[in-house]
Amino acid sequence: MMNRKTITVLIVLTAIFALVIFTILKKETAIVNVLLSDKAELTENELKNIENAPAVFNKESEIYAAISVKNITKEDTISIKWEIIDNNNDNTKTIQEDRIVSKEEGSGEIAVSLARKNNQHETGKYRVYVRLNNQATITKEFTVK
Repeated sequence: MMNRKTITVLIVLTAIFALVIFTILKKETAIVNVLLSDKAELTENELKNIENAPAVFNKESEIYAAISVKNITKEDTISIKWEIIDNNNDNTKTIQEDRIVSKEEGSGEIAVSLARKNNQHETGKYRVYVRLNNQATITKEFTVK
């Protein structure tokens, strides 16, 4: 017959084993990449061409942050902050903030657009920050001419 100490040790070891198994089986949620584009949906060739090209848009362009996500869950939150950079004194001004909670689980693409004022964007340099669950941030810069 097992004594109380042995039973306690077995319960603790079982809990540790269950935690290790859960950690191994849990899929990592991540933002894989963020691309800036004037289209909400991109073909495979367009994705390859955009990846290394400088992000420059005209004032009338639609501007999208195409966010590639991996193993996203309904509990995950993606935060996007758009800023315009004042070149004269290195100040930045937040012009839009978005928060996304996925209705679906899995991997894929999410496109978020920067709103235009009077059907155009202000010329200048911009920065967009994309965060998953208030952790790692991906930062992209672009220019509107």
